[in-house]
Order: sequence, then structure tokens, then C-alpha cells
Amino acid sequence: MADQLVWDLIQRYQYEDSPDKYVEMKHPGLDLLFVHTEKDMNEVFAANGDGVMYVRYHG
Repeated sequence: MADQLVWDLIQRYQYEDSPDKYVEMKHPGLDLLFVHTEKDMNEVFAANGDGVMYVRYHG
């Protein structure tokens, strides 16, 4: 269920881009990790077990 929530968050908070610019990365401590980088903004969507995290950073 966490995987679907990550996809829902990507759809809701996408930064004027299509979801195909969100790169899936592997991390040993996470079940799912997507990263999106633009000029002055970074986004991270992550899931581990039942936990989901979304972070958007400008600067």
C-alpha cells in the first residue's frame, strides 16, 4: 500500500513536469526511492515498510 501512496504523491505534487522525470534509485534501507531534481528544487519520495516520506527542497 505504501508503493501506491508514493505514486499518488508524485501525481499530486509533481513540479510542472511529467512523472517520467522522477528517477527510481536503489537504497539498501528503503523499499522504494524516487528522486526528482530541477534547477533550484529537489524532491524525494521514499517508502520503507508502512512508512512514506515526501520532501521538497528549494534552494
